[in-house]
Amino acid sequence: MTRPELKRLFRTTAVRTSLWYASLYILLAGAALGAYHWATSRYVDAQLYAGLHDEFVDLRNTEAAQGFAALRREVVARSRGGGPDGRYYLLTDAQGRKVAGNLARWPRERDDQVTLDETVHPAWIDDDMYPNVGDEDEYWPAIGKRFADGSILLLTRSVAQADEMQLFSIYALSGLLVIIVLLALAMGVFMGRTILARIDNITATSETIIRGDLSRRVPLSGRGDEFDELSGRLNNMLDRIEQLMQGMRDVTDNVAHDLRRPLARLRNRLDVVLLGERHGDEYRRVIEESIRDTEELMRSFNAILQIAQAEAGTLRVKMQPVDLTAIAAQGVEFYLPLAQQRGQDLSLRATARATVHGNSDLLAQALGNLLENAIKYSPRGTQVQVRVEADATGARIRVSDQGPGIPAADRERVLQRFTRLDQARSSPGNGLGLSLVNAIAGLHQAHLTFGDNRPGLVVTMVFPGGERATV
Repeated sequence: MTRPELKRLFRTTAVRTSLWYASLYILLAGAALGAYHWATSRYVDAQLYAGLHDEFVDLRNTEAAQGFAALRREVVARSRGGGPDGRYYLLTDAQGRKVAGNLARWPRERDDQVTLDETVHPAWIDDDMYPNVGDEDEYWPAIGKRFADGSILLLTRSVAQADEMQLFSIYALSGLLVIIVLLALAMGVFMGRTILARIDNITATSETIIRGDLSRRVPLSGRGDEFDELSGRLNNMLDRIEQLMQGMRDVTDNVAHDLRRPLARLRNRLDVVLLGERHGDEYRRVIEESIRDTEELMRSFNAILQIAQAEAGTLRVKMQPVDLTAIAAQGVEFYLPLAQQRGQDLSLRATARATVHGNSDLLAQALGNLLENAIKYSPRGTQVQVRVEADATGARIRVSDQGPGIPAADRERVLQRFTRLDQARSSPGNGLGLSLVNAIAGLHQAHLTFGDNRPGLVVTMVFPGGERATV
């Protein structure tokens, strides 16, 4: 790993957090080491003191029961072999002369004196007081007693084994501390490299997208962790951005293609009028035609703006409970004169009162576009029906006619902007009606479905979670 990579790695949150944890581990382990050393020292001292006291009681009882000679024999026996388990004995007569034991002498006057009170106390033991054991002066636990005849018994024990055990525990805990620190650092480096690799994937994808390739997506690891969740949300966002960008390109292309003709027609008409002197009626006719073309252009631009806002989710409308049956009744009442004028039968059938959460004006506009298309493309003497349904799965508003219908292969395409089928080319319109209906449906979390009315077309707007009540 290069130096810049190491610097970048140690700037990551994972490695820095691991270093903080390693420091915390050092402090905690150091505190634990000190507490363990103190506790074991106290325990070992207590065991040494208890062992010495028990042995002293045994020797004292021997002297009390069998006399000084028996005590001397017991001390000689126990002292044989250089002090078993590190125990040392000294038995003197009333004049202070050594009688038995493996201690060379009594502690000097200048050293700490052993209190002959039959309790264990630390005593300073010189290295010349015990043979073949060590070469260091130190404190040993000791216990002594002066008997009635003036003789003195002293017991002490080496702390070398206890010191070795405590040193071993210190070394073991220190080694464990080192292992913990190394593992924490290794885990931090591993986590840092893993996180950096995931972030680098996101960064590489974003750089590719910045260069213009909107088809790239952040790869998923399949673990289902927070990075996969973040990547999934980013991919959904990129899908939405790509969809909006594609829609923008489509709108630009369609505007350039479909609005060029009315603009050119308007320009040519005005140029022809300006070529020579005209009568007032002719000027009036040209102005009225130009106004109609301008209004058609304005309707197209307004529809494009509404579609774009609805698809982008930026259309600010008030959402509230809306009665679909009431909207359907108003729509049928409004378009009934037009249907009657064309010799058609327009009717409403509501099997239930359906309530959805939405905007009544936009839903009325969507239904109006569907009714206008149904009436426009249906021949005389046919029926156009609006049907409102609701059940546990949701609410539906359905418009059916007996016109030419839409082939199954074209039902997805007619939802695109400025799409007009061959049979609709001769009728006025801009090909934005169904696109606007689809955008309004999407704004209400609904979707459009197309069906065959045999003959004719059935367009259904399906709302999930609609409420149902008997009419």
